[in-house]
Amino acid sequence: MKHRFFLLVVAVVSAVACLADNKPTMTEWHDMDVNDINRLPLHATFVAYDDAMSAWKGDRNNGRYVSLNGDWKFNWVADADQRPSDFYRTDYDDRTWGSMTVPGIWELNGYGDPVYLNVGYAWRGHFDAAPPAVPVKDNHVGSYRRVVDIPENWDGRQVIAHFGSVTSCIYLWVNGKFAGYAEDSKVAAEFDITPYIN
Repeated sequence: MKHRFFLLVVAVVSAVACLADNKPTMTEWHDMDVNDINRLPLHATFVAYDDAMSAWKGDRNNGRYVSLNGDWKFNWVADADQRPSDFYRTDYDDRTWGSMTVPGIWELNGYGDPVYLNVGYAWRGHFDAAPPAVPVKDNHVGSYRRVVDIPENWDGRQVIAHFGSVTSCIYLWVNGKFAGYAEDSKVAAEFDITPYIN
């Protein structure tokens, strides 16, 4: 029998933040004193392989990894206060949601307008820059849902969810339970999701 877990993610586009009591208040992204909850310590990227030839080929399909790439159920809103607040529930009805290919860029998939700047903030002109205040209006939020199968032979192993890049914060739920939060746009975030897998 395969193990399954629901992986649910909210990515908030803005400057964001995290707590010590391991329960989200959903205001972490407004709190400069909070940077993560349950995120594993940051480290250099490394990949485990069974032998040198596998490493040389760079093939991660060796039974140690399950890719999160692919199509996810996806909901996008232009203003942060319009996001679905209870979408992490296992009984949540997401049948009206669209889909998003991961990895993917919202603006290149029909959500919002693409903006490229090599200097300054992409959101300038939408609201007053008043650090540390983070606006709600024009602060886009994407909510993702997906069922992921965990191989049977992973029983007893620690399972880590790795997100290579999120703009600019992530709230993670697994099977309806809060698993973690992180910010720092474009910095990999990892969470031990072993206790939340069914």
